[in-house]
Amino acid sequence: MNGHNQMVAKELLKKAGAKGIKYLRKKHNYTRKEFANEVLVDKSTIGKWERKTQKPNDLSLERMVYIFGEKIVQDDFFREYLGEDKWHGRRVKLYPAL
Repeated sequence: MNGHNQMVAKELLKKAGAKGIKYLRKKHNYTRKEFANEVLVDKSTIGKWERKTQKPNDLSLERMVYIFGEKIVQDDFFREYLGEDKWHGRRVKLYPAL
């Protein structure tokens, strides 16, 4: 995954927030414990993210991008967050993976 798409994937995860994290986990058939093991956090942390009582830090977001990066930028659920209204009037261009 190229650097630009990594940045876009991270921003998409931030913008999708709790819905995006839960969607990503369930789409790939992870339990909270399995997802936590992949992202290197405690199982309870995943629940806090999904209930919006805590936000993932940058390192956790970067781990999710490392694991699911291209799947994030190519998924219609996340692509809806590329709309102009959610990007302050800017269109974001995705570049194909090299």
